[in-house]
Amino acid sequence: MEPSSAEINWQEMAARMEPGSRRRVLDMLVLEQLADEWQIAVPEADVDAYVSLEARQRGIPAGEHKANLAKEHKLEELRGSARISATVDEMIRRVGGEVD
Repeated sequence: MEPSSAEINWQEMAARMEPGSRRRVLDMLVLEQLADEWQIAVPEADVDAYVSLEARQRGIPAGEHKANLAKEHKLEELRGSARISATVDEMIRRVGGEVD
């Protein structure tokens, strides 16, 4: 479907999507601030483990997959996601929960 299609009411769609999008952005900002405050770091070994898992699932060598991620500027995105995940784990630990 073409973005300029008359079948889509873009203003209505934006009004419906805005509250959820705003909430997700605010959640991420809070998590990033906590990660900074708590000095959450993700070891390169953890990033490599995730890259290896993805590579196995795709049936390609881990080194090739990591190079592709870096070339597509997605490796930093992966590091950021791992950091947010580590921050959530830390939040759970701080309230007395257990992390798998």
